[in-house]
Amino acid sequence: MVMKEGDRSFTIVGFYKPAQFTEKTHKMQKTKAEGGRYIGRGSTAPMDCAKKAMTNVCASKRIHGQCTLVGVMRETTAGSDKNEYVYRMKRVLKPGGPVKITYPNGNVSVNRYDILATPFTM
Repeated sequence: MVMKEGDRSFTIVGFYKPAQFTEKTHKMQKTKAEGGRYIGRGSTAPMDCAKKAMTNVCASKRIHGQCTLVGVMRETTAGSDKNEYVYRMKRVLKPGGPVKITYPNGNVSVNRYDILATPFTM
């Protein structure tokens, strides 16, 4: 994808399982998700890209239904400070049920989930 003016790019540093974070271990188990390129625009770009990555991670791990992970994204935009953004994300079923979208070319997409994201400190 070609970046336009004002776009910001991010990559996955890692996704972690927060349920395994305990006082005894003081660390979370990392999943095998890394890399990728996610492009967003504006001040909400880090969170939007983290949500896109969460969707891909859940699909690649074949997770169906509710899922909670902590995602770390690093900005890779040229000229940026390469900051890392950490979000706790929870995928839940849409409250009103699935939303069916039909595109002009005839393709049909069904959106079943919402992803709720909040900033997180590790």
